Amino acid sequence: MSSHVATTHHVPGDLMDEIKHDHREFEEFYTNYKRAYAAGDEKEAEKWFNQLVWELSRHMVGEELVVYPLLDAMGPEGKEMADKDRADHQKVKKELEEIHRLSDPGLFEATLDRIMQDLRQHTNKEETQDLEYLKQHADKKSLENAAKAFMYGKKMAPTRPHPGIPNRSAALEAALAFFVTPLDKLRDMFTPFPKEEHVPYQPKQEEHAKK
Repeated sequence: MSSHVATTHHVPGDLMDEIKHDHREFEEFYTNYKRAYAAGDEKEAEKWFNQLVWELSRHMVGEELVVYPLLDAMGPEGKEMADKDRADHQKVKKELEEIHRLSDPGLFEATLDRIMQDLRQHTNKEETQDLEYLKQHADKKSLENAAKAFMYGKKMAPTRPHPGIPNRSAALEAALAFFVTPLDKLRDMFTPFPKEEHVPYQPKQEEHAKK
């Protein structure tokens, strides 16, 4: 088992903190995957790939339920940002769904590298443009409340990307997510994950905030 998992505890903050924290985790999981793959440890690499897909799925639905509607409500510029983000998400969802069907290791590796390259462009845009826009147009309390809603949305989200679910309507996505989540949970029972801190369906630091 890999010993390179980050052991620092995440303390929930405002919406910017939560989204940036997820972005850093994507990089952590991908780095651990590449390390295991380079070492020839296929089982460990598979675990980190599964973790990356799980976290991405939850993160994307959380943003589509909370962040993008918030941008929509801030006028034409915010709506344009949200629409671009939705298109980025749909592309990544389809790529992640398709990569599961690849049997050639080299093609799988090249496809995952391309997905991460696209994802980095997307997360960079979010952090340098979208989040800065929200910071300028929303007060601190609103961002803190949005962070709580974002984390709650992640708990409700499917554990694997479902490109067939429309992401344009937050209400529709929330409803359809309930239909696909049970199947995903059953699949996760038979899918290995790398470490207890990141095991699906075990809350992270949210529980501490309730005490």
